Amino acid sequence: ASTDFEVGIEMKMDTSKLQSDFIRRLHAKHAEDDDFKDAADITKDVLIYHRGIGQATHKGLFPMEKVDLIIESLFYGALYLVMFLGSALLWLLNVPRHIKRIKAMLGKATDDDDSDQIEEVEPTDNNPKRRVFRHTLAQTLKHNWLMLFIPVELLEPTFKELIIVYREKTAHEHDHAQHVVPRIFIKSFCNIPIADFEIVLPAQKPLTRALDALKLVIVFVGAMAYLFQQIEEQLAVDDDRELEDVLADMWPVLMGTFTYIAKIIMQWMNAQKKYQTMITKYLYEKTHVNGKGLYTYIMDSILQQEIKESIIAYYFIWQQTAQTCAELDDECETFLAQVEEDVDFEASDALNKLQKEDFVRYEAPLTLSTQLYFLSITRCIAKLNESVASFHEDKDRPCPYCSIMEA
Repeated sequence: ASTDFEVGIEMKMDTSKLQSDFIRRLHAKHAEDDDFKDAADITKDVLIYHRGIGQATHKGLFPMEKVDLIIESLFYGALYLVMFLGSALLWLLNVPRHIKRIKAMLGKATDDDDSDQIEEVEPTDNNPKRRVFRHTLAQTLKHNWLMLFIPVELLEPTFKELIIVYREKTAHEHDHAQHVVPRIFIKSFCNIPIADFEIVLPAQKPLTRALDALKLVIVFVGAMAYLFQQIEEQLAVDDDRELEDVLADMWPVLMGTFTYIAKIIMQWMNAQKKYQTMITKYLYEKTHVNGKGLYTYIMDSILQQEIKESIIAYYFIWQQTAQTCAELDDECETFLAQVEEDVDFEASDALNKLQKEDFVRYEAPLTLSTQLYFLSITRCIAKLNESVASFHEDKDRPCPYCSIMEA
């Protein structure tokens, strides 16, 4: 949730401002694909691409957040006590259906608490350097209550690169009349905390937390009930006593109630200001590239990815550790597992690129048992130098990377 790290407020995307028909058609077209079956509901309105995992830190004393955690702990403790007493009463009344429902609610609440536990990815033999942590404020205080009085450091995994694709609805009647299709927006960000990534999504609006609204209702109703009860008791004891005198005696209770209500309202208003500040920070500090430059960056990233894929494939063929397509696939995936888990290396795609440049030869059709033959690395370098030099000297010569991009 976005309340775990820097943002501190809940947000909701206003899907009425987005035109998501093209994304929904994409989901319908790939309805049987496992990647689309397991996709979150939000991906039906915004396409999200990310790669790379980093680590973000956030240091501070967090006094208001700590006070809120204490209040929430007391509130949930009282709620669990009421639910326990209610379940005991229902059990005495022999109502098993309600008991099962309450147990399910308690189980769900326990699962939600477990989701805030520290998450740590332990290093493995194939992946010795991969180590990511998540330390939330709630989990830190749960392990050591002394952290209430000293600054703490929060840790959160980040998306090293995050790209979002969406289309906004047009607001001009002329565009509707002319059937003008709204343009697609592509935005790129870097080092976005996973818990706060909603802030970079389009059409976001901050929400009042349900717990804060419930606090206001409970405090107000409880204070009013206590006030009317005291007024009735005081007037019943002394009929001659004025209502103003009774209210004067109850003034501390009223002041405490309205102070707490004002505190919650001011806290929400401060969260709104913090949200605007975070928006500005993310736009200026974490925007990777924008506008037309983003298209160039994406194309360059694709080109680099294709070239790296070809280099890795050629290396293992050149070292003669992979003599068939199946062996090449296994060698490349084992090598890439050192930096990233669960990599599906497309050996056939890399071989097609190398064959077009005549760096690798094999007999068609390409199968898992196809024997691979390579051109010496000296001749490969000579061919690359000649291709690049000719490209700069002859304006009519096609780009030397075109064959790689088309493969």
